[in-house]
Amino acid sequence: MVLQERIELSTGARSPPKGASGASEGAEKLKRRFRSVRECIGEAQAFEPNSLVEGLLDLNSTSIFFAPSNEGKTFSALSLGYAVATGTEWGGRAVTQRAVAFVAYEGGPPS
Repeated sequence: MVLQERIELSTGARSPPKGASGASEGAEKLKRRFRSVRECIGEAQAFEPNSLVEGLLDLNSTSIFFAPSNEGKTFSALSLGYAVATGTEWGGRAVTQRAVAFVAYEGGPPS
């Protein structure tokens, strides 16, 4: 069986030939193991993450601020942290109120 046939059988685009029980069992195994791109796209479109900062940060995720030195990362992070701690809008975006811990991990060792 060629790859195209296996893909068509696994996605349901083609029915197995009559009397081909081995082929249909294999197709069922593939169907359980793989999902079509269409199924994945449908799931992705249905997924709505819980937003911490609308359109910017999601709950239960990890993010990082990065930019060259003296570009305002600390100020932005403090401003964002305050908005999350108080549940106030930040930069025109809705914010979900949560506890905030700010760890100032900047610069090198003291000279």
